[in-house]
Amino acid sequence: AGADHARAMMLQKEIAAKLQSVDAVLALAGVPPRRPAPVKRAAYMPLLLDSEGRHVDEKGNVVQDTSFVPTLKVNKRARKVNPYLQHLEDADASTAAAPSAATATAGGGGAGGGGARPPPPPS
Repeated sequence: AGADHARAMMLQKEIAAKLQSVDAVLALAGVPPRRPAPVKRAAYMPLLLDSEGRHVDEKGNVVQDTSFVPTLKVNKRARKVNPYLQHLEDADASTAAAPSAATATAGGGGAGGGGARPPPPPS
């Protein structure tokens, strides 16, 4: 671990030296020096609670959280459909919509698997 740390420090020094030489070349070319990008830090606020468990700020004032909106879980639940059984539900819906189609195909007929047979040809 010590060797890795020493190597990392050496690499950082090499990179800093290269950046300085690049800045010097750019300054000779008339390019303004670069500015390091500002470091954005997250503004974490501590969670402070009073004796009743309410969220308060540093001064002790109760904070009203407007992002929370109570909802009923019943309204959030959606009917989950199993994609592997979707074709069965589609078939049930189509036979319920057209009951005549179900009776026409359900009427026997043997190996042909169909409804009524055509009349035999005249001889």
